[in-house]
Amino acid sequence: MREDALGIGDGFAHFRVPRSRTPSHDLTEMLVAALFAMLSGTDSCAAIQKYAEAMLEL
Repeated sequence: MREDALGIGDGFAHFRVPRSRTPSHDLTEMLVAALFAMLSGTDSCAAIQKYAEAMLEL
């Protein structure tokens, strides 16, 4: 390997990672919201999202 060649880490070091390591929502909260949405009769991911958003506004 050449001494002046960049490694993978060096080549991509200037890119910023947009995601954070800490989630913005609690996994338990999301699973409970999805469960309640499914029990109430939602039939799509979009409907589960709408239900969860309405539930979190309360």
